[in-house]
Formats: sequence, C-alpha cells, structure tokens
Amino acid sequence: MEYDIIGKLAGLADSGIKPGVKLAMAAGFFLKAFAFDQSCLYIREGEGGGFTLRGSKGSGPKIKAYGINDGALRLVRGKAQPVEVYKAKGSDAVWNEDKGLKGFKYAVICPIRKGRELDGALYLKALERKRLDAKGRLRLKNAALQLTLLLRFAVAIKELEAAKEELKEARSALKDSEKLITLGDMAAALAHEIRNPLLSIGGFTARLKKHLGAEAPVGQYLERISLEVARLEKIMDGAFRFFKESSLELKPDDMNEIAGSALSPFEDELGVRGIELKKEFYGRRLPVLADREQIKIAFDNLIANAIQSMEKGGVLTMATALSGNSVLAKVADTGGGIDAKIMDKIFKPFFTTKGNGTGLGLTIAKTIVARHRGSVQVENRAGAGAVFTISLPYAGEKEGPAPPA
Repeated sequence: MEYDIIGKLAGLADSGIKPGVKLAMAAGFFLKAFAFDQSCLYIREGEGGGFTLRGSKGSGPKIKAYGINDGALRLVRGKAQPVEVYKAKGSDAVWNEDKGLKGFKYAVICPIRKGRELDGALYLKALERKRLDAKGRLRLKNAALQLTLLLRFAVAIKELEAAKEELKEARSALKDSEKLITLGDMAAALAHEIRNPLLSIGGFTARLKKHLGAEAPVGQYLERISLEVARLEKIMDGAFRFFKESSLELKPDDMNEIAGSALSPFEDELGVRGIELKKEFYGRRLPVLADREQIKIAFDNLIANAIQSMEKGGVLTMATALSGNSVLAKVADTGGGIDAKIMDKIFKPFFTTKGNGTGLGLTIAKTIVARHRGSVQVENRAGAGAVFTISLPYAGEKEGPAPPA
C-alpha cells in the first residue's frame, strides 16, 4: 500500500475538481503519506516570476510567496532530487533566512520541474528531527513526479478552456459580421427610397426660401431644415460607405480639426438641452492619416450617445492629446454611466437600451476606427458618466514636451 499516494494523485488529475482544490488536496495527500506536520505547494507565476503558495495542509507558519533565490527554495535550483535540510543546534543560515521554517526542525523540498525549468516546489516540514530512508526518498521522488504530471494536466485543461472561450467569442463575432453584411445589403436596397424624400425635402425647402424671401418670419426655420437635410445626406453617404466599401480614403489630417468639425452640428442641440460644452484640445496639430468623413461618423455616434445619456443636462467634454505614438480623442459625459451588467455588450450590433435605438451607433464607431488601425476604449464611471476614447496612430514627427491644452 506504500504507493497509494501515486494512485490518489493520478485519480486527482483525471477528476473534474477545480484546479485550486486539487492542489490543496494533493498537499494533504503528501502530508498524510509521509507523516509530516505541514505541506506547502508553491507554483511559479509566469516566466521569470516568483513562486506562490497554491495549496497547503497542516499548522505552522506559511510563506505566501518566494522569489527564485529566497529561503530554502534556492537549494533545489538545478536539482532533480528532493533536498533534505535540518535545523542545526547553532546558527543556521537557511533557517534564519526562510521564515516558513520557523518552529520546524526538519524539512524536505521537492523540486517540480519542466525540463530544465523549475515550475514549483513542495515543502514538507516536521516539528521533530527525522530522516527518510532510501525507500522513502524513492517513494517521495515518484510521488513528486506524479505531482508534476498533475500540474501539467491542470495547465493543459486551463489552456483548453481558454481556447474554447476564444472559439465561442470568434463564433459570436462571425454572427455579428453576418448581421452587418445583411444590414449592408438592406441599406443599399433602401438607399433609393431614403434619398428621394431627402432630395424632395431639400428641393422644396430651397424653393420656399426663394419664394418667401430672406426676410420672411419662417426663414430661420427653412434654413435649419436645409442644414439638417444636408447633414442627413452626409451621414447617410458615410454610413453607406461604411457598409459597402472596403477601402478608405486616408489623407493627412489634424485630429483637432476633425474633432472640432464633428462637434459643430451638435452645438445648438447642446444649448437647447442645457448641456455645457468643454473643449480641451491639444496645443498644436495632431497629425493622423484618416478618412475625415468616416471618422466624423464615428464621432457623431459617440457624441449622440453622450447627449442621450444626459437627459437633465450636464457637461460634454471633447479632449485631444498625444500619448506616445497614439493620438487620443476623448468624448466624456456626466450622465449616469453604463450599467456594469451590459458593459460587454455595448459594442455588439443591434444591442440597445433605447426604445428607438438601432443598436448600431457604437458598432459603427468601433468598426470605422478599427479600419484606421485604431481602437475605441470606454471608461465607465458608475453614477458619474462615461468616457469614450478614440486612439489613432500618430502620423507626425517626434516632438518635444507637449504644450498646455
């Protein structure tokens, strides 16, 4: 029955028990099988990292983490066999250095290796002096080898689960792409039907302005209709380009100018809604390669989203900055923030919490920016608002210290 621990460790590796529980149970098996007072299992954290306590049984001091050269752990570097250490009657350097050995008189440190690399170590500690015979050392060595296999199996399971999660996300992304393709076909089919009424509205508005004259009381309203029709046509053209074209018209541009022009159409609406506008632009040009109209569509969606979140007024901030090799443009609001439960869904097509929303605004913004080799990040401030940050590659020469905004 002396090799019962081998069978127990093998069965543990093949069980459906959570990895953390497995390691604690394995430490318990060693404690009982070799009649020690404490068992501590340390696992290496990443390349070049230290060793963290992942399973333990028994009483006495336990160190939560060791560095690669700390305590008795350094004694098993480059070793394949367990190392025995005894507390000497006088001063003992290892015992004084390793606080986890305080109160014990004997310990065995078993290396857990992956080739030449030390992946972990098992500490077995005894309150009284003892010694493993040759048979016991062989048994411990074999058990430590089985423990190594258990750890490798646990890592393989973890990697498999991560791969399954990535596959699940890839399938979800594929479904979203299929939805966008379908939407693009629908948009193309409806283009004619949408453009005709817009052209009619714009044309009749122009005729009314000419017929009534510039001094007519309704002139300001007709002018507003003309501006909004022109803006709708521009947004629609940009959206159709997003759905149907794969190429961008990238040209040297300035992020400050793009952000400023994106804000202009919203300034009247901000005043009506009681929203204060703050512009915090970088003190000099921020060169980027961009399709201006496409990036403005991305801004349109972020700004509209921010406005809708501030039903009772607030502050809309547009800020630009240079960070390393990236140009940043931030759209911040003081609305109520985003519900933490839906944070992972806000960029998905057709997901919306608004009764009249399409659920495409943030999806379109993120896709446009991604096609510019950039990214859109969100910082959620629960109860205080949200910050959406567009990041594009910097297309200028290296500059000195940044001037004040």
